Amino acid sequence: MEIERKRIREREKEKEKEREVDRRERSSSRSRRHESDREIERERERDRRERSSSRSRRHESDRELERERERDRRERSSSRLRRHESERDQEREREIDIRDSRRFKDKKDAVEPEADPERDQRTVFAYQMPLKATERDVYEFFSKAGKVRDVRLIMDRNSRRSKGVGYIEFYDVMSVPMAIALSGQLLLGQPVMVKPSEAEKNLVQSNTSGAGAGGVAGPYGAVDRKLYVGNLHFNMTEMQLRQIFEPFGPVELVQLPLDLETGQCKGFGFVQFAQLEHAKAAQSALNGKLEIVGRTIKVSSVTDHVVTQDTTAKSADFDDDEGGGLALNAQSRALLMQKLDRSGIATITSSLGVPLVNGSAPNQQATLPVNGQGAYPAPVLQPIMSTTALEPIGQPSECLLLKNMFDPTTETEPDFDLDIKEDVEEECSKYGRVKHIYVDKNSGGCVYLRFESTEAAGKAQRAMHMRWFAGRSISALFMQPHEYEARFKG
Repeated sequence: MEIERKRIREREKEKEKEREVDRRERSSSRSRRHESDREIERERERDRRERSSSRSRRHESDRELERERERDRRERSSSRLRRHESERDQEREREIDIRDSRRFKDKKDAVEPEADPERDQRTVFAYQMPLKATERDVYEFFSKAGKVRDVRLIMDRNSRRSKGVGYIEFYDVMSVPMAIALSGQLLLGQPVMVKPSEAEKNLVQSNTSGAGAGGVAGPYGAVDRKLYVGNLHFNMTEMQLRQIFEPFGPVELVQLPLDLETGQCKGFGFVQFAQLEHAKAAQSALNGKLEIVGRTIKVSSVTDHVVTQDTTAKSADFDDDEGGGLALNAQSRALLMQKLDRSGIATITSSLGVPLVNGSAPNQQATLPVNGQGAYPAPVLQPIMSTTALEPIGQPSECLLLKNMFDPTTETEPDFDLDIKEDVEEECSKYGRVKHIYVDKNSGGCVYLRFESTEAAGKAQRAMHMRWFAGRSISALFMQPHEYEARFKG
């Protein structure tokens, strides 16, 4: 009996153990199911997030496309407005040109023609002019040389279009050399060539052959007594030019054409003596022999200068080797006469064998022999033409300021500064790497540059100073780094 009860208890214990194992297995199974459900839920959550992110990306892409389309619409609208504005400006300019041309022609026709024996001497012949240039354009261009009396453009008899040549008559015969000096300057973006009229050249030729040994040059002797002086420093004045030539004899007239924008000398001038022999003596003594502030001046008679220019222009030899040719680079050499003045001589010494300083040798008065005859004292300039005249360019550094590069009042494009920046950077990169450049579009034409080295900035300054850019005379000045950094800090 007792044994039976033990067996029963044993069986119950076994059953209890089995039930416990079952409970544990069911609990573990429920845990696994719950974990699987949670994993499935996490998967679903990740899917929902990815779908939401994808929708956000699509929406952002759609918004970006819409913004691009809106920018395109604005640019097209702005471009159309600019084109319409440009067309209106061109139409207004054409109307103004037509009105001015009519008024100018009416005024010109109202002048009673007169018989004038000196008319040919006051007239120059211009060629290679733009075909679209009107008489008003030519009139304004040559007004820089003097008061213009008449302009006659040569027209094609069939089309009645300009042939690009014409005659310009001045009121004063003294304006003719200055008009010839305009040769090579730009008219409507094209270099114009100028020479005396054929009638005046014949008069000059007969005048030269008829000149006597005593310096009497007939009725047109003033032409022979007048000298062309080139390669002058831009700070030269008429008084200083007179001081240079007066030791050779009485000077009747000194002309020094000035740039209308900078107010400085254009680099050439004219001196007229009372006697022909004095003019010849000055030419023989000074031509290529006198250095003024690092520039060896060139002296020739106006007659020789005109003939040389005419021959050079006809030769069509536009090489720039050794400064001997005629280079018509519109941006780098807008003044033709300055190109003709470049002699390529690195060092010029006086007859004493020592370098000239403002026309005199150190510690002694220099003399200039003339054709083996007597010696003339070399002219001594006042201190204002010493090296202090160059001080405004500043102390050399890697920073440059270019002035008078543009006129903001005449610019029509809103991004004109980007075009100027690209042009200046391309040009100045020839002299060294440009680290920074800024075009101040709200200034009077200022462009700031910083080079990698002072040497590169110096080369650019020498090349750009007093150079012509888009019809404007540039000033290239050094800036100190601390001034440059203070301007562009941050």
